Amino acid sequence: MNERIRRMTALLAGLFVILAGQLAYLQVVAANRLVADENNGRALVQERRFRRGAILSAEGHVVAESRASSDGFDRRYPLGDLFANVAGFSSDRYGRSGIELSANEYLMTRLRASSLREYINQLAGGELAGDDIYLTVSERLQEIATRALGKRKGAVVALDPETGDLLALVSYPTYDSNKIDSAFASLRSDPDAPLINRATQGLYPPGSTFKIVTAAAALEKGVATPGSIYDGPAELYVSGGKVVNFDSQELGRMTLDKAFAGSVNTVFAKIGLDVGDDLVGYAQRFGFGQALPIRLPASTSRIPSPGEMDKLALAWTSVGQAQLEATPMQMALVASGIANKGKIMAPRLIREARSPEGAVRERFAPTLWRQAVSEKTAKTLTTLMADAVEGGTGRAARIPGVKVAGKTGTAETASGAPHAWFVGFAPADSAKIAVAVIVENGGLGGKTAAPVARQVIEAALAK
Repeated sequence: MNERIRRMTALLAGLFVILAGQLAYLQVVAANRLVADENNGRALVQERRFRRGAILSAEGHVVAESRASSDGFDRRYPLGDLFANVAGFSSDRYGRSGIELSANEYLMTRLRASSLREYINQLAGGELAGDDIYLTVSERLQEIATRALGKRKGAVVALDPETGDLLALVSYPTYDSNKIDSAFASLRSDPDAPLINRATQGLYPPGSTFKIVTAAAALEKGVATPGSIYDGPAELYVSGGKVVNFDSQELGRMTLDKAFAGSVNTVFAKIGLDVGDDLVGYAQRFGFGQALPIRLPASTSRIPSPGEMDKLALAWTSVGQAQLEATPMQMALVASGIANKGKIMAPRLIREARSPEGAVRERFAPTLWRQAVSEKTAKTLTTLMADAVEGGTGRAARIPGVKVAGKTGTAETASGAPHAWFVGFAPADSAKIAVAVIVENGGLGGKTAAPVARQVIEAALAK
C-alpha cells in the first residue's frame, strides 16, 4: 500500500512541476508575445482599460497616443494622415497595421506587471501603460516629402546610408488614421488602394535606375571599366527581338560613363549580355529576391532566375524592364549601398522604446544587412552617378554647392505613361541622405521625379 501511495505522490508532484513550469512560461517567457498577439481578444478588451504606449517622431512629437474617454482609452493620431503609412492604425474593429502592429509587443508590454512594484500598482487599481516608441522618421522631412510629391500617386523613401535610419517614408494616396473605423470599408474598396504602402509594398519596373546594378555587376566582374567603349545604336537586335533607345536615338560610340550619364539602353543591354546570368546574383547581393528586414509589410523585389530569361529578356532586364520588379524601398537601399561604400544597412524605423516615465527600455542599434559591392566599385559608381546629375539625365536634381549623385528612370508600363523614377544620395562623397522617388505614370524621371528628390535632399541637408 505504501509503495502505491509513494508512486501516486511522485506522479502528482511531477504533474504539479509541469503545471508550474507551464504557468511560469506563460506568465514570464511568453507573456509579451501572448499579450501582443493579434488574435488575443482579451488583450483588445484590456486595451480599452489601459493606456497603450505612444508613438513619437524623431523630433519627439506625438504621432499616436491614447486618450482617456468615458469607457477607457481611445487611440488618436494628432498628425492625421502624415504618418499613416508608417504608424498605421489600431482599431477595436479592424485590428492593427504599421508600427501599431509590428511594435505591439512594446506598445502593450506593460499591460502585464513586469515588476513587483507594477504588480502592487495593478492590484491597487493604478494605471498601467505600454512603452513609448521613438521613430527615426522626421516629422519635418516627412511633411516636406509629402508636399513635394503632392497629389500624385507614388512614393518617397529617404534614409541615412550610414545607419539605415528611415528619415521619410511617404506613400500617396493615403488615409487619415483617425477615421479608420468609419472609412475602412471605402478605403479597402478604393481602386487607388490607399491602404497599400507604396513605399514598401508597391512593385514597379525600376527602369533605368536598375542600370546602377548592371554597372555594378560589370565593374565587379571585370567585364567593363568607366572608359570601356561601346556602340550606341538606336536599336540592338538580340535573339530575334530588339532593345531600343529612348526616342530611337542613334548615339554612336561612347564610353560606359557617358552611356550611364545619358542612360543609353542599347549600351546597357550589351553590358548586361556581357555580364550574363551572373547579373541575377549581383542583383541578389543588392537585395532582389530577398525579404526586406523592415518593421512594415514589404513586398520582395523580383528578378527572374537565369532559367526564366533568354538573351532578349536578359538584355531588357539589364536596362530595368522585362519581368523585373522593385519596391521604392529596394531602390533606396541600392542607392544607400553605393553611398555607404558598398554596405547596405538594414532599414531602421524605431530608435528606442521608453517607459512612460522616460527610462530607456531598449535601443535598436544599426545593423549591416548586405555587402553589395566592394568599396572600390562603390566609389566608381558614385562618380558615374554624380556625372549623371551634373551633366546627364539627372540635372533637375542639382543643388548649388552640393554634389548630388543619382540616376533617373523612365519605366515603361503595360498601359499609360511611363513611371518616373529617381534614386540618389548627397553629398556624393560623404552621404547624409539617400532617396528613391517614384511618380506613377509621371513620364520622364529626370523631369518629374528628380525635382521631388532635390527638395527632400535640400531639406535634409539644410537641417
